[in-house]
Amino acid sequence: MAESVRRLFREGIRLNGAAWHFINSTFCHPSMKALENLLSDENNPEREPLFELIFFPDIAQQAALEDEISEGGFADGDEARVLSQLTRPPLEARLIVPGEPDFLAIRVPEWATAAFLARLHIGKPVDARLTEAIDRFVPDTLRLGIRVGLRNARFAQTDKNVRFLCHFFKESAGLWDDFLAVVDYLTAFLDEIEDGMNIYKALSHRKRMLFRRLEEARRFEKQLERHNIETLMLQGARPPHIDKDQVRWKMAAIDRISQTVFGRIEPLGDDPVELVRISDDSFDIEDMIRSLS
Repeated sequence: MAESVRRLFREGIRLNGAAWHFINSTFCHPSMKALENLLSDENNPEREPLFELIFFPDIAQQAALEDEISEGGFADGDEARVLSQLTRPPLEARLIVPGEPDFLAIRVPEWATAAFLARLHIGKPVDARLTEAIDRFVPDTLRLGIRVGLRNARFAQTDKNVRFLCHFFKESAGLWDDFLAVVDYLTAFLDEIEDGMNIYKALSHRKRMLFRRLEEARRFEKQLERHNIETLMLQGARPPHIDKDQVRWKMAAIDRISQTVFGRIEPLGDDPVELVRISDDSFDIEDMIRSLS
């Protein structure tokens, strides 16, 4: 594991566009020499947050290390042992800056290396049933991203959550261009709901909440057609701060999740429940809903 991280740093830490934009905005477009001086000046108060930014592992870096992490079988104390290996001799990295032909060779402080390792979550196991489902049903190009997402996720890997996700991967993996985004939304959702909640009902409740927020935004826009914003605020109205496109995407994601796992879409208002065909003809919708209660 230590050798894999050392190799990653040796090959180069490439600043993404967002990180480089932040550095340019904060440090007034520093030259490579100015950036090198900043990173080597231990008395500069800006040095620590800058290292935190640069050495915060992104999805691509985590994916490059995921096989070693999953196969390592790490336990308590192993992270400290990996850190000890990485800091003897001191760790060095190539920093690749957008638009620059040369790289910076920098020495990585031990505390920055420790922060990088901590964010890899090497001691957090992914349930074997989830790993098996990913290997069986998720396309090759998406597997590492899904495993990294599960390792980063905070939801409890209870039996109910694991069975739910396994069935989700079986029925939906590779169906959508935004599949990784749907998985990220779903794992965040599982972390937000209480352990004892029925997952289907929780999804339906979330969809209704999102629909109400969308309706509030629409009503406010209608009011703006007749009154200016100052008048509405004097009347106690407050503009809803939502991204309508994002809300619609989340509602659509919930429908797709409900379709694939439970074979149905919960109605809004007086709309009828829509049943959908899934791949397993023996699938019992009501039994699945009850089993995930």
